[in-house]
Amino acid sequence: MRILITFCIFLCAQFIQAQFVDTKIHTANNGLISNNIQAGFVDADGNLWLGSRAGLVIRNGRSYKNVPEAVKYKFNNVFDICQDTKKGMWVAGFGQGILYFNKKTSRLINEKNGLINDRVRSLFYHNNKIYAGTLNGVSIISTKDFSIKNPEFEHHPDYFLNVTSFFTIHNKVYATTVNNGIFEVTPQKLVQVSNLKKTFSSFVFNNRLFIGTQDNLFELDVHSFKITSTFNVNSAHKFLSVNNQMYLVSSGIVENKGGVFKFEDNYFIDKTTEFNIPFTDFKSIAFDKKNQLLYLGSQNNGLAEINLNAPVYHQKKLKEVAAIAVDNQKEYVFHNSGFSIYQNNIEIKHLSKSAFKNFQQQNPSKYSKQAIIQNHFYPIDYSTPADKIIFYSSQIHKNNLWVNTNIGFFKLTLNGEISNYYPVHVYYFTFFNNDLIAAVPYAGVRIFKDLNQFKYDYFHDWKNPEIPAEIVSIAQTKNAVYFASALSGLYEFKNGKFSSFLLDKSFTEPKIKRICIKKDEKLVVVTDYNDVFVLDVSQHKVKIEKHIPYNKIKGSTTNFVHEINGILYVATNLGLNVFKGNTYFFIDKAQGFTNYNSLSAADNKEQLFVGTKEGFFILNNDYFLKNRSFDNTLSVTDVFVNNNRISDENYSNNQIELSYNENNIRLNFQVQNAKYPDKLQFKFRFKPSEPWQELTTENQLSLNYLNHGFYNVELQIYNEDTGTVANKTLIKINIKPPFYYSWWFLTGCILLISGFTYAAYRIRINYLKQKQTQKLAVIELQNQQEKKELLFDKQLADVKLQALKSQMNSHFLFNVLSSIQYFIICKDVDNALYYLERFSALVRTTLEYSDKKDITIYDEIAYLKQYVEIENLRAEHSIVFTENISEDIDSTQVRIAPLLLQPFVENAIVHAFPPSVLKPEIELKIEKEDQSIKITITDNGIGYQQKTGTIHQSKGISIVQTRLDLTQKKLQKPIEINSSNKGTQVIIYL
Repeated sequence: MRILITFCIFLCAQFIQAQFVDTKIHTANNGLISNNIQAGFVDADGNLWLGSRAGLVIRNGRSYKNVPEAVKYKFNNVFDICQDTKKGMWVAGFGQGILYFNKKTSRLINEKNGLINDRVRSLFYHNNKIYAGTLNGVSIISTKDFSIKNPEFEHHPDYFLNVTSFFTIHNKVYATTVNNGIFEVTPQKLVQVSNLKKTFSSFVFNNRLFIGTQDNLFELDVHSFKITSTFNVNSAHKFLSVNNQMYLVSSGIVENKGGVFKFEDNYFIDKTTEFNIPFTDFKSIAFDKKNQLLYLGSQNNGLAEINLNAPVYHQKKLKEVAAIAVDNQKEYVFHNSGFSIYQNNIEIKHLSKSAFKNFQQQNPSKYSKQAIIQNHFYPIDYSTPADKIIFYSSQIHKNNLWVNTNIGFFKLTLNGEISNYYPVHVYYFTFFNNDLIAAVPYAGVRIFKDLNQFKYDYFHDWKNPEIPAEIVSIAQTKNAVYFASALSGLYEFKNGKFSSFLLDKSFTEPKIKRICIKKDEKLVVVTDYNDVFVLDVSQHKVKIEKHIPYNKIKGSTTNFVHEINGILYVATNLGLNVFKGNTYFFIDKAQGFTNYNSLSAADNKEQLFVGTKEGFFILNNDYFLKNRSFDNTLSVTDVFVNNNRISDENYSNNQIELSYNENNIRLNFQVQNAKYPDKLQFKFRFKPSEPWQELTTENQLSLNYLNHGFYNVELQIYNEDTGTVANKTLIKINIKPPFYYSWWFLTGCILLISGFTYAAYRIRINYLKQKQTQKLAVIELQNQQEKKELLFDKQLADVKLQALKSQMNSHFLFNVLSSIQYFIICKDVDNALYYLERFSALVRTTLEYSDKKDITIYDEIAYLKQYVEIENLRAEHSIVFTENISEDIDSTQVRIAPLLLQPFVENAIVHAFPPSVLKPEIELKIEKEDQSIKITITDNGIGYQQKTGTIHQSKGISIVQTRLDLTQKKLQKPIEINSSNKGTQVIIYL
């Protein structure tokens, strides 16, 4: 028994030390043509071909594409596929013969053109010939001229010669049959070399011949064809060499019970369980050597894809791995059912959660009464049952394993025995200088100098902002411990003192999610917004060495950050973001990392261990240390021009020439034999000088409304699995210029334009002549108009002169001067000087206004006030002049002809106020009426009625009427004068 266990451990150790295996199942539910995969084949270019009862498909990235040639001939029920040295494809159809095609041509080979039987179940290529095994005989087809030879054989009266497989020994071809034994195949006839019955398959491996039959697997002597060994494997359908090792698939005839087997040390080892394949009805096997992908087709359950070189191994035996610690030999795993120790993928120790609960109850701590909330300990519920125990995190320290839980702190030996219990409830802890540093859940830090004696120092942030609070992550270097706070940034504990990076502004990010320490003692910080910083904390002043912005991180929630030998891991809700210097990788379900809800992480300096709700994953760190190059082929699969697909011949050598109106192009492309198509990111550009643009549509590029010219369309392919970047030319497009850019068209246009130019020149000359005649006529009209305007200006000037004369009449001047002379004679010097100054100002204003076209009403009223003041020198009774201006009129904005109102005021002063009028008054009223301004001048004199019975007609008023007629042509209303013995009213409309 001990020997058996040792042997199992050895096998598992070999498995763990080898590359990890990851298995994916493809079915009709996720794009497979059918769940029946009878044939599988990987060609020389690494393309996967699958044959089934439903037809023939080729894998194109993540999807499966129907082969056009198979669709053309309605070719289905595929049993076998092979390829010749010229990359011609040969497909066996049970009932339809053989389908042949290459990039240029295709044909159907059946009984009509010489095939011995249309029910073909096996194909074999050897020395430029295809050997076809049918339900009744063999056909040999030349790959050069497609000539067919059908070797003769002895027909049995009871059954057909049903050929199942071919093999070669000593450059001779042999065929196996169901009922007739094994035959040497020559162009003339089939020669029996063995009568072994019920043979389904054959394979030559390292010069050893293996034959699969219904009941057993035999090894035959390559010379005598006699059985030398028997193996307990029945119904072996297909053999294949995989990495210089022999694999086979089998399936029972009735119950479909079979498996995938690997030949090791003269034994066939069943790998079905190890490969995590949920079915055993295998019918086909194929291998992609470049990508290390093994494909196993089944009768009814689809296709199994086994990645023999996966970066991730998934340990599925456990659930909800909450905490994990590792050393060079073992993994210490805390999970939903307790605690397990794994060594070489075998569980060597297990403790249930009840063991932890029992130890707590049987070893109560004498410090339980001290570890209470009054002393700022997070309370422990001692009634918590075993199945409700929660593991938080674990660490190995001084050859002991420590784990914190919701029922307290446990110490275990590395053999898995619980050695001590402490009534301390913490979420985050670490050991520094042999002291236990525990983050108090709600605030502060507790440092245990002696955990067994419960001696500790408690640091809280109530009065000291330098003490950490809201701690969510802890990391340590050789000299310091660092705390990440959810709200208060980063803290450092060094030389026995706490300090806050946020307070001293060394690092000002306040919300931190996760931290870790790199191998070079640099601190890695992930903020709440998923920004990643690498900090040099070796000096007094923190230095940001690197910043990875949040938009370079896939995922919105960070689960952990970890570093192994220069490889930085940032785990999010979408997968693992991996950074190696400036190279970026992304690990997700495509590579086998199928659960993104990471609960814990640890490493043994070579591998990363990630605990999740579905077990734990092991990731090889060396996977990212290897420098890999892009070695896949980029090819165009379809070209659509103006939404019409063009044939492959029109873009041979990845070049295409189009006319100017064929400028809407859609390209479908693929990266052939890409191991992880989901990991490819694409950018494109037209010219080397242009920036790269993101490609938003998967494996499709649309180029719309291109101008004529040459375009070298390039793709930049970034592989998130390998970290490689490759710039590849996708296609070269030459769009011809339109016909109007050709020399003959341009020459014709030049001649035509020249003719039109000459005609336009003649038309223009005639037009200019007519225009000149019209211009002369207009000038004549303008001259006549100018004469009229000059006459008008002359009349207006005469009127202005008359107005000026009327305003400066001799009586007025003499009267004013006489009044001033009177003051002088009477030695009233002050009044003489005052009125002399006022008179001179009036004269200056009169002369100034006489040259202006118009003035404001405000200026006109000011002038009238000056005039009345001068007239009052000689008046027996002083005349009172008042103005009344409507509120809706701005006297500084409304303009009138200068000195327009003075004649009316003068008439009132001269004619309306004899000595009998004791209180002479003149009122000036201005208001709006319709679209005009109405000016009313009213006095309280005796009116214009004289003793002689005639009405005085002032010359000044007539001059005003003439001025209005010349300047106010649109105004139809004349000056209105209403006079009576109570006064005179003059109304003027402007």
